[in-house]
Amino acid sequence: MSLNSMTRREHADALLAPEVSESIFVNSTNGYTMNADLVLEVYQTFVELGTLTGNIDVFLPSVAAAKGRTYHIYMTNAANAATIKQRGNYTALDTSVSHSDSFNWDGDYVLTGADAYITIMSNGVSWTEVQSVL
Repeated sequence: MSLNSMTRREHADALLAPEVSESIFVNSTNGYTMNADLVLEVYQTFVELGTLTGNIDVFLPSVAAAKGRTYHIYMTNAANAATIKQRGNYTALDTSVSHSDSFNWDGDYVLTGADAYITIMSNGVSWTEVQSVL
């Protein structure tokens, strides 16, 4: 449907439509193990970490790009740890980044055990911990 054939209402609805979310499951039952850091895309809002071959870092998306979204990261296996970090810590994305992505970042969160989780949301400026068992 082209813009010309859309009504203003249809065009507005298309622009304001909710964005797609995606889940990531890392466990041996789906044949997937993780041995490297995980950099989340803005639409990857649920992450279940099961089979880790070592400790990993999970980098949240840019706080500005994730505005209004809530992310849930859950550990099912106690063998290794996952450290949740803000995107500004990921210097490989842009080596010129030396500042914090989020205003008032309280520090990294470490998930260390089965059933550990964090639910964190972005208001576009900072990350806010909603709930956690660390």
